[in-house]
Amino acid sequence: LADWSDKHPDDLPAKEQLGELYIALNDIPNAGKYLEQILVKKPYDPIALNNLAWVYQQLGQNDKAQSLARKAYVLSPGAQTADTLGWILTTSGKASVGLTLLRQASVEAQADPRIQYHFGVALKETGAKDEAKKVLTAVAESKGDFKEKQEAIKVLEQMK
Repeated sequence: LADWSDKHPDDLPAKEQLGELYIALNDIPNAGKYLEQILVKKPYDPIALNNLAWVYQQLGQNDKAQSLARKAYVLSPGAQTADTLGWILTTSGKASVGLTLLRQASVEAQADPRIQYHFGVALKETGAKDEAKKVLTAVAESKGDFKEKQEAIKVLEQMK
């Protein structure tokens, strides 16, 4: 697919697939490469903006991440974009601002434990420890094995 995309630079669906695949493979630099290529052609694509914001956050480029996440949220306000922007704000020391967005995401995506984890951390960071424990406990008890579940367990241990 990467070879195809390189030979067909206008095939944006291929680039979108590559961006998602590289995110799933945790190959952050390559994900960013293809997402940036999408935004050259479609600068107002909320999915690409949101995903690239997440990529920049993973790379420690929080200012760029915030800027893109804000654009994505304005273009498509919903659980995913609210979560991305809220989490970037929370992890950048602006948990009180991030909490509002994460509360929105939490309500809209109650079944997504990753979003619930972000919401729980923001609650903890803003001093709502009882509510944070409740949310994080639900994440820790959720089915499946994923990074945020392990992180929720760690945060709960730290809160004891």
